[in-house]
Amino acid sequence: MLRSCSLALLALHGASALQVAKPAISTRRADGLRSTAILAASATDEGQASLPSSTANLVKSIVGSGVLSLPVGLAAFSSSRAALVPALALLSVAGTVSGYCFSMVARVCAATDSSSWGEAWSKSARCQSSRAPVGEKSSWVPPALIGLLTLSVSIQYTMVIGDSFSSIFSARRPSSLLAWGLPALLASRTGAIAALTAFGTLPLSLLPSLSALSFTSALGVAGLLYTAAFMVLRMSSYGPGSALHAAAGGFALSAALTAVVMAAGFLTFGGACDGFILNNYAPTDRLAQLARVAIGSQIVFTYPFIHVGLRDSAQALLASVFGKAPARVPTTFGIFALTTAIAISLTNLGLIAAVTGALVSTSIGYVLPSLMLGQTLARRVRAGGASRGDKLELLAARGITALGVALAGIGVWSCFV
Repeated sequence: MLRSCSLALLALHGASALQVAKPAISTRRADGLRSTAILAASATDEGQASLPSSTANLVKSIVGSGVLSLPVGLAAFSSSRAALVPALALLSVAGTVSGYCFSMVARVCAATDSSSWGEAWSKSARCQSSRAPVGEKSSWVPPALIGLLTLSVSIQYTMVIGDSFSSIFSARRPSSLLAWGLPALLASRTGAIAALTAFGTLPLSLLPSLSALSFTSALGVAGLLYTAAFMVLRMSSYGPGSALHAAAGGFALSAALTAVVMAAGFLTFGGACDGFILNNYAPTDRLAQLARVAIGSQIVFTYPFIHVGLRDSAQALLASVFGKAPARVPTTFGIFALTTAIAISLTNLGLIAAVTGALVSTSIGYVLPSLMLGQTLARRVRAGGASRGDKLELLAARGITALGVALAGIGVWSCFV
């Protein structure tokens, strides 16, 4: 049971950790943190997004490809329906804690007058011991983790594109409403990845401005809602074995969608769940084909926002090593070559999401925010100006840090035993 719940939660973190970082980010720094700001704002200027728009952006970014690998987290342990109860309970706890950690970064930025996560990380340890884990000497940690996460998410998105569109491209009439009937070379998973990369994600990522893609937030949420509804509808057709208000609304809706997808997929297919749950549905299932189009299209249009963050991280890293960052276009081509090659060679989306959640997303989602807030509150306690609430919250922050470290260890163990 521990293994199944761990895989489910860590798969979720692979999609959601980006958003935990969003409040603390400034797009004027090429330190790898720009990705989360862009992803959350969907090409709108900072501070200009409405509450509904911000909520839609948040939901679309949290409930990404990772949610479609959640059923396999349960199936990895047992096909028994009883496993769903503790998984849903832990999912609710994880959603609540993640929402709280989401606000931590913004609060630390406000308290330290910082405009980026790296700046807040450095300032939160001022006047602390040189042995403190948070400070200027470790200011590279947040952007490095963000860079690793955007790389992993880029690979996962490419894998989802291949799994979604290969089924669509290979379907033929009259068995399927969305039937392309393309040649086997293009209809294969590798062919679908190559085609959608060459004519979809790569050209979009080379655009000088992503403002034209701002409409995709609402469409992405609509696609996710349709997919969740479709999975519930099909439960009887497939037998087993076959800003803070915006943050609150976004995390609540995301938790509901995540729970529905995880429960519907697991209750439908039990222990036979695939790492990408839509692969379990028949190519002739018209509603499943529409779900693949919805998810695949959302990924194609969301991919450029992830790529910009990854590209900025890569350029910053190369600049620090070689003294000069490469140009935007060659960096983009190099990243696409790497991520496409990895995505073609790997097929287990659930394992990739779980490993990323264990090693990177848990650190970004739980450990780093709680460390920063803990250091800020500890300084206030030492200065004698802390209230009873501050002291209790300091204990809570320390507890979340310990929880994050424990989840990382359990997650790594769960992925490979």
